Amino acid sequence: MRKPVLAANWKMYKTAAETAAFMEAFVPLVREVTGREIILCPPFTALSVLQHYAADNISRA
Repeated sequence: MRKPVLAANWKMYKTAAETAAFMEAFVPLVREVTGREIILCPPFTALSVLQHYAADNISRA
């Protein structure tokens, strides 16, 4: 069976501090989600912040 994919194109234009605050709130909400692949597509400027908030079920594009 195929795994559902949730991909989000990130258009929030957050600063590094705002990105960190968002991820600190977001990751706990989806940490226990199983059977789905979550992909965040942030702007280039947010990639370095997102790498610190890795979770097994969250990918970056």
